[in-house]
Amino acid sequence: MTYIKQNVNFILTFVALALALLVAGSTVFFNTNLQKTASDLSQTEKEIDNLKGNLNLEIAKITDVEEDLSLQEKRETDLSEQYREVKQSKDQLETEKNRLQKQITDAENNLEKMQRDTQTCVEDKKEIWEESKSVKAEIDRLRGVINNLEEQIDACEDTP
Repeated sequence: MTYIKQNVNFILTFVALALALLVAGSTVFFNTNLQKTASDLSQTEKEIDNLKGNLNLEIAKITDVEEDLSLQEKRETDLSEQYREVKQSKDQLETEKNRLQKQITDAENNLEKMQRDTQTCVEDKKEIWEESKSVKAEIDRLRGVINNLEEQIDACEDTP
Protein backbone atom coordinates (compact mmCIF):
# COMPACT_ATOMS: atom_id res chain seq x y z
CA MET A 1 0.00 0.00 0.00
CA THR A 2 2.80 2.15 0.51
CA TYR A 3 3.56 1.62 -3.07
CA ILE A 4 0.11 2.76 -4.09
CA LYS A 5 0.32 5.58 -1.64
CA GLN A 6 3.62 6.50 -3.06
CA ASN A 7 2.28 6.24 -6.55
CA VAL A 8 -0.75 8.26 -5.61
CA ASN A 9 1.48 10.85 -3.99
CA PHE A 10 3.69 10.80 -7.01
CA ILE A 11 0.68 11.10 -9.33
CA LEU A 12 -0.81 13.81 -7.15
CA THR A 13 2.52 15.61 -7.09
CA PHE A 14 2.80 15.16 -10.82
CA VAL A 15 -0.80 16.38 -11.29
CA ALA A 16 -0.14 19.30 -8.93
CA LEU A 17 3.06 20.09 -10.80
CA ALA A 18 1.25 19.73 -14.11
CA LEU A 19 -1.53 21.97 -12.81
CA ALA A 20 1.06 24.47 -11.58
CA LEU A 21 2.76 24.39 -14.99
CA LEU A 22 -0.59 24.63 -16.67
CA VAL A 23 -1.57 27.61 -14.48
CA ALA A 24 1.86 29.20 -15.05
CA GLY A 25 1.62 28.57 -18.81
CA SER A 26 -1.93 29.86 -18.91
CA THR A 27 -0.90 32.90 -16.92
CA VAL A 28 1.99 33.62 -19.29
CA PHE A 29 -0.24 32.92 -22.31
CA PHE A 30 -3.08 35.08 -21.04
CA ASN A 31 -0.65 37.76 -19.81
CA THR A 32 0.95 37.87 -23.26
CA ASN A 33 -2.47 37.97 -24.92
CA LEU A 34 -3.61 40.64 -22.46
CA GLN A 35 -0.49 42.72 -23.15
CA LYS A 36 -1.02 42.30 -26.88
CA THR A 37 -4.69 43.24 -26.46
CA ALA A 38 -3.70 46.21 -24.26
CA SER A 39 -1.11 47.23 -26.85
CA ASP A 40 -3.71 46.88 -29.63
CA LEU A 41 -6.18 48.84 -27.51
CA SER A 42 -3.60 51.55 -26.89
CA GLN A 43 -2.78 51.67 -30.61
CA THR A 44 -6.48 51.80 -31.45
CA GLU A 45 -6.98 54.60 -28.91
CA LYS A 46 -4.09 56.51 -30.52
CA GLU A 47 -5.65 55.98 -33.94
CA ILE A 48 -9.02 57.12 -32.56
CA ASP A 49 -7.34 60.23 -31.09
CA ASN A 50 -5.65 60.88 -34.45
CA LEU A 51 -8.96 60.39 -36.22
CA LYS A 52 -10.63 62.74 -33.73
CA GLY A 53 -7.94 65.34 -34.41
CA ASN A 54 -8.33 64.89 -38.17
CA LEU A 55 -12.10 65.02 -37.78
CA ASN A 56 -11.82 68.23 -35.76
CA LEU A 57 -9.54 69.70 -38.45
CA GLU A 58 -12.00 68.71 -41.15
CA ILE A 59 -14.88 70.16 -39.12
CA ALA A 60 -12.89 73.40 -38.75
CA LYS A 61 -12.24 73.42 -42.51
CA ILE A 62 -15.92 72.80 -43.20
CA THR A 63 -16.82 75.61 -40.79
CA ASP A 64 -14.38 77.91 -42.61
CA VAL A 65 -15.83 76.88 -45.95
CA GLU A 66 -19.36 77.48 -44.63
CA GLU A 67 -18.33 80.93 -43.38
CA ASP A 68 -16.68 81.70 -46.73
CA LEU A 69 -19.77 80.47 -48.55
CA SER A 70 -21.99 82.57 -46.32
CA LEU A 71 -19.78 85.61 -46.92
CA GLN A 72 -19.76 84.91 -50.65
CA GLU A 73 -23.56 84.61 -50.68
CA LYS A 74 -23.80 87.92 -48.80
CA ARG A 75 -21.43 89.55 -51.29
CA GLU A 76 -23.41 88.07 -54.16
CA THR A 77 -26.62 89.44 -52.67
CA ASP A 78 -24.99 92.86 -52.19
CA LEU A 79 -23.61 92.80 -55.73
CA SER A 80 -27.00 91.78 -57.09
CA GLU A 81 -28.58 94.71 -55.28
CA GLN A 82 -25.88 97.06 -56.56
CA TYR A 83 -26.34 95.66 -60.07
CA ARG A 84 -30.09 96.30 -59.92
CA GLU A 85 -29.47 99.85 -58.68
CA VAL A 86 -26.84 100.51 -61.36
CA LYS A 87 -29.06 99.02 -64.05
CA GLN A 88 -32.01 101.12 -62.90
CA SER A 89 -29.79 104.21 -62.84
CA LYS A 90 -28.47 103.33 -66.31
CA ASP A 91 -32.00 102.94 -67.65
CA GLN A 92 -32.99 106.29 -66.15
CA LEU A 93 -29.89 107.94 -67.60
CA GLU A 94 -30.59 106.44 -71.03
CA THR A 95 -34.16 107.74 -70.86
CA GLU A 96 -32.86 111.16 -69.85
CA LYS A 97 -30.24 111.01 -72.61
CA ASN A 98 -32.89 110.18 -75.23
CA ARG A 99 -35.10 113.02 -73.95
CA LEU A 100 -32.18 115.46 -74.08
CA GLN A 101 -31.17 114.27 -77.55
CA LYS A 102 -34.73 114.92 -78.72
CA GLN A 103 -34.59 118.37 -77.15
CA ILE A 104 -31.25 119.01 -78.87
CA THR A 105 -32.66 117.85 -82.21
CA ASP A 106 -35.73 120.06 -81.72
CA ALA A 107 -33.51 123.00 -80.72
CA GLU A 108 -31.28 122.43 -83.76
CA ASN A 109 -34.35 122.33 -86.01
CA ASN A 110 -35.68 125.53 -84.40
CA LEU A 111 -32.23 127.14 -84.81
CA GLU A 112 -32.14 126.20 -88.49
CA LYS A 113 -35.65 127.61 -88.96
CA MET A 114 -34.69 130.80 -87.11
CA GLN A 115 -31.52 131.09 -89.20
CA ARG A 116 -33.60 130.72 -92.38
CA ASP A 117 -36.10 133.27 -91.05
CA THR A 118 -33.25 135.59 -90.06
CA GLN A 119 -31.66 135.18 -93.50
CA THR A 120 -35.03 135.95 -95.08
CA CYS A 121 -35.40 139.00 -92.82
CA VAL A 122 -31.87 140.16 -93.73
CA GLU A 123 -32.65 139.74 -97.40
CA ASP A 124 -35.97 141.54 -96.95
CA LYS A 125 -34.19 144.33 -95.05
CA LYS A 126 -31.63 144.67 -97.86
CA GLU A 127 -34.44 144.76 -100.35
CA ILE A 128 -36.33 147.37 -98.31
CA TRP A 129 -33.10 149.33 -97.89
CA GLU A 130 -32.54 149.30 -101.61
CA GLU A 131 -36.16 150.31 -102.17
CA SER A 132 -35.84 153.05 -99.57
CA LYS A 133 -32.78 154.39 -101.42
CA SER A 134 -34.69 154.49 -104.67
CA VAL A 135 -37.75 155.98 -102.88
CA LYS A 136 -35.46 158.57 -101.26
CA ALA A 137 -33.95 159.36 -104.64
CA GLU A 138 -37.46 159.65 -106.06
CA ILE A 139 -38.47 161.89 -103.13
CA ASP A 140 -35.41 164.06 -103.73
CA ARG A 141 -36.24 164.24 -107.43
CA LEU A 142 -39.85 165.06 -106.67
CA ARG A 143 -38.76 167.78 -104.20
CA GLY A 144 -36.58 169.19 -106.93
CA VAL A 145 -39.56 169.14 -109.29
CA ILE A 146 -41.76 170.71 -106.58
CA ASN A 147 -39.15 173.40 -105.96
CA ASN A 148 -38.94 174.00 -109.69
CA LEU A 149 -42.70 174.15 -109.96
CA GLU A 150 -42.89 176.51 -106.97
CA GLU A 151 -40.32 178.74 -108.61
CA GLN A 152 -42.32 178.70 -111.79
CA ILE A 153 -45.49 179.48 -109.83
CA ASP A 154 -43.70 182.28 -108.01
CA ALA A 155 -42.36 183.58 -111.31
CA CYS A 156 -45.83 183.44 -112.78
CA GLU A 157 -47.27 185.28 -109.84
CA ASP A 158 -44.56 187.90 -109.98
CA THR A 159 -45.17 188.63 -113.59
CA PRO A 160 -48.34 190.58 -114.14
